[in-house]
Amino acid sequence: MAGKRSYDDGCLVAQALERVGERWALLVARELLFGPRRFGELQADLRGVSPNVLSQRLADLTTAGVLAHRQLPGAPNLWTYELTPWGRELEPALAALGAWAALAPSTDDKVSAAAAIFALRAASHPVEGSRFDLKVDLSGRVFHVRLGRQRLKVEAWGDGGADATVVATPEVFHRLVFQDRDLDAAIKAGAVTWKGDRKAFQRLLAFVPAAAKAPPAWMADAD
Repeated sequence: MAGKRSYDDGCLVAQALERVGERWALLVARELLFGPRRFGELQADLRGVSPNVLSQRLADLTTAGVLAHRQLPGAPNLWTYELTPWGRELEPALAALGAWAALAPSTDDKVSAAAAIFALRAASHPVEGSRFDLKVDLSGRVFHVRLGRQRLKVEAWGDGGADATVVATPEVFHRLVFQDRDLDAAIKAGAVTWKGDRKAFQRLLAFVPAAAKAPPAWMADAD
């Protein structure tokens, strides 16, 4: 892109980094995997990014063809950012980076709603299991998690019903799935609100590989 430094390297890895290698760029892509977002929504979920840096990353990614900037129908002052079809092809690369980082994870468990749901989608694997539909509300951002034909589908919530609804913060949901896996304890501690089929959660966990357990912070706080 004009005005940006180049690696001056014909390697495809270098070419990819010239487009998405700047700080925050890949996290912007992660946040947009589940649908369009407005500038303020992105800034709220990307903790620590300044408005100026976010504006620059969005502009760079749009120029590179990774993002599209669209006006909301009937709302001349409201604009959203969304991944282009080419931008959506970053998802396997993001999943691979996450799997690599899992070999030496940090202890920081602050995650956005999109990050928690992306981790679930990236970690799931086909196994035999019963069908289910879950409505997952993570601090107001709602997702649809459902099983069909041995494949876990995770996407932004649309129309329709669900076997169960879970309401939690992104951090609590992430720990619930990847650490302690004890739904009843989470409900008792007041960290999770659950309505509907409790067994649906166990069927969900069948699609997530076993992870090392750690004492969840919300249980310690509840004591």
